[in-house]
Amino acid sequence: MASKRDITVLRRKSAGRKINNTENSEDLSVVPVRRKPRRSLLRVLFRLIIVIAIIIGVVYTWQNWDVIAPEGFIFWINDKLAGGQSGDGFPVEITGGSVLNMSNTKDGLALLTDTSVVVLNSKGGEIMRRQHGFSKPIMRTNDKWILIADTGGGRIRIETRGSTKVEMKINNRIISAAMGSNGGFALATDSTKYTSEVVAYNRQQEKIFHWCDTELTVLDIALSPNGKSMVVVGVMADGGAMKCSLLFFDFDKENPVAEYHSTDLMLFSAEYFPGGTVAAVGDRGLWVFNESGTIQQKHSFEDYQLAGYTVGDRSVAVALRNFGNTDGGTVLTVNSTGDKAYSVPYEGVFRSISPYKTGILLLTSEQLYHTDAAGVIYNENAIRDGRMVCSLGNKMIILGLTSLNEINTVHS
Repeated sequence: MASKRDITVLRRKSAGRKINNTENSEDLSVVPVRRKPRRSLLRVLFRLIIVIAIIIGVVYTWQNWDVIAPEGFIFWINDKLAGGQSGDGFPVEITGGSVLNMSNTKDGLALLTDTSVVVLNSKGGEIMRRQHGFSKPIMRTNDKWILIADTGGGRIRIETRGSTKVEMKINNRIISAAMGSNGGFALATDSTKYTSEVVAYNRQQEKIFHWCDTELTVLDIALSPNGKSMVVVGVMADGGAMKCSLLFFDFDKENPVAEYHSTDLMLFSAEYFPGGTVAAVGDRGLWVFNESGTIQQKHSFEDYQLAGYTVGDRSVAVALRNFGNTDGGTVLTVNSTGDKAYSVPYEGVFRSISPYKTGILLLTSEQLYHTDAAGVIYNENAIRDGRMVCSLGNKMIILGLTSLNEINTVHS
């Protein structure tokens, strides 16, 4: 019988070492097992830093995609190669009667005409012009986004300097629209089954919220700064009287999360302040409310007729005049906290009102008024045929019958 010693053991060769097989087990040598070196603390920390840097880079890219996207980068390169923005400055010749609205956007001054939407840079250079073909167009702007809707019809377009982002046709007739800073938008329409419908979309044109009502006639809507909620104003019949409503919606919930009603005015416009508080303007008063109800300020002007209004980042202002008298009036300004900021008089026939820095611009047949946050009012020389006023960065731009004009001022 063979013994253990007589068994031949075959071994693999180790790298760099030769093992001789012999008959005696005493001649066998023991090869130590190689162990992988432990990862040093420095290497772990280095890899952790790389992972954190990648995460930060991804988050930054996502949050600032509109700035660093190829479209914006190309515009930036083109402007740099051209030595800056192109344009011969103001005045810019334009048929004033064809302009329906003006708004200050990220890329420049947006003009809505009866046939097109046009954007001018700070030097008066035309950087965009696109035809819309709508019969009753309205314009809503936010950051770089320009929404054009055909009220009474069913078509909308969303434009940026680079391209047309959205072209949509819906079955219902559009009453109002809202544009979000993230590219989302919302539409208020009539309905074949309900009195009103409200639909919110993301920038990919996917529905993210849909609400219908059989009683309320929606007059205006606004999207919150974070794009996750919305406010609606409208009117309904209530026992033979008219009742207005201000409704707050959260897109994660089906029904309004807050409701406020009144029978002493008709709210027809709503707009968010950057902090999330809402300014709602009516025919005989204005409200400043928030969703939680901690701010509920009402300011009545039932003894006056509303001539115009504007909502800026810090305040809402209404231009008022006496009933039966178009010459002269008062501007009432309310802060985003709901407190009255100031009330100042103006002379001449009201033409236009617009936000400007921390105050407002007010254009009348006599002159251009400019106020600051404290209500200090300055008189600026204005063209006599001025129709509309709007800010363009720090510039004051007045639309006349035949041209756009820049108003120079020494006031801050």
